[in-house]
Order: sequence, then C-alpha cells, then structure tokens
Amino acid sequence: MNVSTDDVTKTFTLTPIDIKKMAADMLVVNNLPTFTGRLLWSIYQTAVSHCMNCPTMEDRNRVFGAGSQSADIMFIGEAPGKVENEQCQPFVGPAGQIFNEALEAYDIPRETVFITNCVLCWPPNRSGSWKPSDLEVNNCRTWLAAQIALVEPKVIVLLGASAYESITGELDVKMYSVIDKKYILKYTNWQNEECAAIMLPTYHPSALQYQDDQKEKDRMGLTIGRAIKLAKQLTGS
Repeated sequence: MNVSTDDVTKTFTLTPIDIKKMAADMLVVNNLPTFTGRLLWSIYQTAVSHCMNCPTMEDRNRVFGAGSQSADIMFIGEAPGKVENEQCQPFVGPAGQIFNEALEAYDIPRETVFITNCVLCWPPNRSGSWKPSDLEVNNCRTWLAAQIALVEPKVIVLLGASAYESITGELDVKMYSVIDKKYILKYTNWQNEECAAIMLPTYHPSALQYQDDQKEKDRMGLTIGRAIKLAKQLTGS
C-alpha cells in the first residue's frame, strides 16, 4: 500500500503504549511472559472494565470495539449512544444502520473491519446522542491507542470531529477542512514495531440523522461513501 507524498496532507505520531508492560503489570509478574495477541485483547478488556478515569464510571457499560481483531480497515467513531450502551456493541443504533448500509454499498462485510469509538462508554443522564467532552476524549485516548496497536490497521477511517481530534490532538476542527484528505498516522504495534496507517476523515453517520436539508444529507452520505470506497481500494479488500 503506497501513497505518494503529494497525496498526504500531514503526518501524525501516536504516543507509543507498551501493551505488554501494561499486561505484565496487571498480571503482577516479574518476568514478561510470552504474550499472544488474543491474550493481550483479553487483558485489555479487563483493564478497560476497571477504568475509573471519568466520574461515575461504576455506572457505565464499556462498549468495546467489534469486528475482526486483525482488520486492515479500522473505523473510529465518537462514543456509544443509548442503544450501543444497552447492547454493548458499537454502531448498532440509528447511526449504525446508516453505517451498515454504507458498508453494504461497497460490499464490505461488517465482520471484516474493526469498529470502535474514541470514547468507550456512555455516561448516565445524557441524551440519546451526545458529543463527548475534551476531558472524556483525553481520558480514553490510551485505550484507543491500545486498540490501534492491537489491530494494526492499514487504513483508519475517522468518523466525525471527536475521532479526528482524539487521534491528532487538533481541537475545534471543522470537518469540511479535513474531509477528502489523506493523513498518515505513525504508531507502535503490540509487538513494539513501528507501523503506519493512512487516515481518512469523514462525517459521522449520525450527522445525516440531524440534517434536514435532503440535498445536504445526500452530499454527506456520498462523502462517507467516498472514504469507505477509498479505504477498500487502498487495502485491496
């Protein structure tokens, strides 16, 4: 998968996270065991289940990512909604229906990609749709970095501003300014190897739900479709 320098708008570097060290600390071992990706996923989920970074964490479900844990394409959204919280699965509510239709339009089985959010839980006393705060995004950034390290994607599709801000650290971004551009994300995988993924920012599917102008809604839908189509082309899926 090659992308010319002219195609790339900017390169970002994700702060490395030593997942093996985190796992070893959790297991309270003196010598680092031989970890497999499957074991690390299990330990990762246990760690997230015990996360207390945000207030009222004891009242929250953790909504882990879903799909192939070795997917070439990774989709990152904002946060779980009410339906996702109830089912403990990402993108299964109204926005998920839009997302699934977009995948089907390009013959991409949902189970072949990895789907997650930059915030993994739905706070109580929130409406069905909500935008996570900067603090919530920051508190979950380590968990997102760990997922990227474990999945090792070749392409990451960023669904919405929160996902873009979480990865890049650039706040108050206007989506129109980054859509249809390619970015590179350098990261370290779970074996502490240097990797890189192409990032494609686009609208979050929920944006279509709240758009009353049909022409604008169609335009946004086509924009999401372009990102999915390009992700498929770049990975040869």
